[in-house]
Amino acid sequence: MKFQLFNDLIKGLTILGITCCLFSCSKHVNQIEEKSRTELKSSVFNAAADSYTFVVPANKAYAEPFEPNSAYVGVNIPVNYPQDYLSVNNWTNRNRSVVYYLYQTAGQYDFHIDHTVRYGTNLNYQVKVSPCYDGLSVSPNSKDITFSGTGSSSSTSPFRIQIGATGYYRYELKPVSSPNNSITIHNLIFKALQNNSKVNHTDYQSSPSVHLAFSSTATTTKSYNWLYQDIYVPAGGDPLHTFYMGIGFYRGYLGIQTNSPTERRVLFSVWDSADAQTDPNHTAADNVILVDKGPNVTSNGFGNEGTGGQTYINANWQTGQTVSMALNVRLESNNKVLLSAWYKLANQSNWNYIATWRAPKDSRYFDGFYSFIENFGFTNGQKRREAQYFNSWAREHVSGNWVHLNKASFSNTDGAIGQRVDFEQGVMPSNSNRFYMSSGGYTPTLKTENTVTLQTGGPSLDIVSLNARIDQALGLVGPSNFPLEDGAVYKIISAVNNNSVLDVNSHRPINETLVSLWSSNSPLTNNQKFLARKVSGGYFVFKSMADTSKVMDVKFGSATNGAQIQVYNFNNNSNQKWAVMNADGGYATIRSALGTNKAIDVNNGSTNNGTKIQLWTSNLSNSQKFLFVKQ
Repeated sequence: MKFQLFNDLIKGLTILGITCCLFSCSKHVNQIEEKSRTELKSSVFNAAADSYTFVVPANKAYAEPFEPNSAYVGVNIPVNYPQDYLSVNNWTNRNRSVVYYLYQTAGQYDFHIDHTVRYGTNLNYQVKVSPCYDGLSVSPNSKDITFSGTGSSSSTSPFRIQIGATGYYRYELKPVSSPNNSITIHNLIFKALQNNSKVNHTDYQSSPSVHLAFSSTATTTKSYNWLYQDIYVPAGGDPLHTFYMGIGFYRGYLGIQTNSPTERRVLFSVWDSADAQTDPNHTAADNVILVDKGPNVTSNGFGNEGTGGQTYINANWQTGQTVSMALNVRLESNNKVLLSAWYKLANQSNWNYIATWRAPKDSRYFDGFYSFIENFGFTNGQKRREAQYFNSWAREHVSGNWVHLNKASFSNTDGAIGQRVDFEQGVMPSNSNRFYMSSGGYTPTLKTENTVTLQTGGPSLDIVSLNARIDQALGLVGPSNFPLEDGAVYKIISAVNNNSVLDVNSHRPINETLVSLWSSNSPLTNNQKFLARKVSGGYFVFKSMADTSKVMDVKFGSATNGAQIQVYNFNNNSNQKWAVMNADGGYATIRSALGTNKAIDVNNGSTNNGTKIQLWTSNLSNSQKFLFVKQ
């Protein structure tokens, strides 16, 4: 990510002894002949400096209006990383301006442009100067100039500008006549007419990365197996080359991107245990492995900021519509974890499975997550990009409770005075229930509140169905994935207290005898024992050992919340079939074939004898978790 690149750049420049030049930009430059890259950089940094003269290398600019296809830009501005100091050339497009965004302190400056124009050619241009935001002023705001062709390096006559207040100003070089590939721009030169002045170009032409790290004001274990996040990108907040990362975790990240005019990805990436490019101790055992992926999902490896595996799909997400994301970690017994991701667009009712990755040398649950906005291009870093982040949830893997992550801490890259400080983060001024971030635009920093109102309940997420998709990825057969033995007899213990059991309310049951919660009998009686039998489709039926002609049954075949669980003569209907699903920690949920989002539930999580056993929407709380103890 860019913050790592930034740190590496500063470290390298410090070794070279020029870090101060990056931030002060105080230099003196005579007329500059056309030079090689090394000579040009040397002239910018190492010429005898004075405190009044400031040089802006020509390539610290943007071509505007922005054109995503480089073949049609019509002017060459060599912008890249690492940062070099080069000339602007190959200018053929009369409708494309070269634009600079410069930080200036208030005062008067004489401004001129170092250039080379083909011999005998005169080119007419307009220089337009404007403040980047309210509260700033400049005079004059335009100047017509003529570049006269001598065939050698020249400088325009200086013209004087008055900067009314310190801040960012936009300088546009706009062709009036056709450039006709006849001009090379070397530098912009500013001569201050007062002490303590400053003109800065920014070292990074990509916009700053800005981050939110989420936590909760509620009491929590900070040990989560599910994470959830909603992202909303407003209209106009989606320049190309933007990554709106929604869920960042200890092994990777999940988010949305603007990749091209026709591609808007959802991306899910997971890092290897060791960097294959830089770690000499890396072996194949450190690599992540793709277990499964959804339809139309592309998978490959990545490098340059750690190595790992990535999966993505052109989801064609849109501004003005919410994109929802869900992420699961499932611990395996061999010091490996399974990481699985989904997304859902605003107009979709079902979740889209992206992929499951197996990550080695790890056995951690999530302890929270973070989000960021990053500009991964260099040619449109002046544009503002923005996103809203809300419904941030994490599910405790032991209790099954959803925890609202309603608090955020802030961080960012760049941020030095005169550099990229154009970012915003915090609670939205217009919506106190949402966080937001923006990056770019050459505007002042804005940080707002860091906490939204704490919510309870959790997101709308059918965990049972999503878990079933992971089981499918693992190649488990049928809807049941819990290792029950066909033909074995079990005591079914509720997780509400790890003692009470499912109990048929009679030692000689008849049709419609209720099933309720009851303390485990000692010795265990037949009305608290169930024979598991596998039937078609991978489901189980549970026969009461008090009368094996009677099986566990949803009364009236109703799939509504609160439907009573009873025993009834076996009839092979869906209301008597159950999928037994892994719920971690040795527990299982018992899901009805009537609907994949309905499970057996202890009413209100009560531990009282006689508590109703019912059907309820799956939520993986303790009232829906059971231990199967073989008898």
